[in-house]
Amino acid sequence: MNKIFTITKWEYIEKVRTKTFIISLVVFPLIIVGMSLFPILFLDEETEETKAFGFIDCQIDLFDEFVKEISEFKTSDDQPSYLFRLLNPARHHQRYKAGGSNNVNCSELKRDADKLVFEQKIEGYLFINGSIKDSVQIEYRGESASNVRDIGRFERKINNILTERKIKSAGLSPNLIKNLKVDLDIKPIKISKTGEEKETSIENLFWTSYIFVFLLMMLIVLTGQMLVRSVVEEKSNRIIEVLVSSCTADQLMAGKILGLSAIGLTQIFIWGIFGLIFAGPIGFTFIQSEHLLLSLLYFILGYIFYSAIFVAIGSLANSEHEAQQYTGYISILLIVPITISIQIMNEPQSNLVKILSYIPFTSPPVMAMKLNLVTVNFFEILSTIIILLLSIVFMIWIAGRIFRIGILSYGKTPSLKELLQWIKSDLPGGRQVR
Repeated sequence: MNKIFTITKWEYIEKVRTKTFIISLVVFPLIIVGMSLFPILFLDEETEETKAFGFIDCQIDLFDEFVKEISEFKTSDDQPSYLFRLLNPARHHQRYKAGGSNNVNCSELKRDADKLVFEQKIEGYLFINGSIKDSVQIEYRGESASNVRDIGRFERKINNILTERKIKSAGLSPNLIKNLKVDLDIKPIKISKTGEEKETSIENLFWTSYIFVFLLMMLIVLTGQMLVRSVVEEKSNRIIEVLVSSCTADQLMAGKILGLSAIGLTQIFIWGIFGLIFAGPIGFTFIQSEHLLLSLLYFILGYIFYSAIFVAIGSLANSEHEAQQYTGYISILLIVPITISIQIMNEPQSNLVKILSYIPFTSPPVMAMKLNLVTVNFFEILSTIIILLLSIVFMIWIAGRIFRIGILSYGKTPSLKELLQWIKSDLPGGRQVR
């Protein structure tokens, strides 16, 4: 036990003193904050210049109303954000208002408008065709059609105008319709068989669950890579041979797992403190203490399970390139709960979620999410924990047998058949690692 503690202490102190660890404490949170806030800031920020667009209206006279509605948007210096130019003025206010027929060649108007776009005279244009009684076709045409904010604004304004016209055509007052509308929020209440009721928030539930899954994934990936890199480095430098001469392979493996786990937990703890400071009182609203201890238990069990896998992988790899490949394959399993997090939120009792709850690779994050979403019965909690514990024991046993042979094997990567032989037998030639 003393040797395991000594290895744990050595691994922790050596890695904490490195520049990589110190930089990661600062850089990683900045990257996460930047990825979260920058898109929102740029999305909400108004442009400094007025954008010029075209407007083609083949059937419905919307131009005047649309320009009036869209004029509410201003640039940062209080100028109109959008300047619209009617590209079929000969038709406007004449044949349509007089009830004349549609003699306008819309295809020709499109070709002329396309030329204006290519000549950079307008950024794009709205093409509207159809009738209010039937169906209206609306297109935004431009060299770049990815401006979600502008297109969304145009879409909402046109829909509002058409809706108001339909209301008037039915002999109703638009103001009366607005007054009759009822805007109510549904209050989610989570109930249990014991009669307990608890008011919940959809946003809090989602972010509490998502943050847990994200932290678990990041802790496993970061410390897993450090664990693999440490074994590969010591193996390539032949330092591993010196280490196993003074301790057993099992002691070395346990010390490495505990030492690098402590590093990962240190990182998560520091990031969590900075996160709460940065978020202020809002950050505390996302922390639900009802299942905190149980979630932490799943967190720890999931981490130990994956640590055993990573330490076995590290003993097999002979180079950094091989190690990165192996860790990449394992990391894919961690992405599964994130990719289906929305489905878990919507249907936490579905068959897919139930199956994933009992698979050791996905059980920790999925169960942590379910605990926040629904009332999980005691049998499911107990059975998933027992399966995880048995899986951890089995994986550590396999990892120990692979590790004690893999750390002294160089050159060729072992095949699956050889790995099975390693698991079943002792060291080659009957040698035993102390």
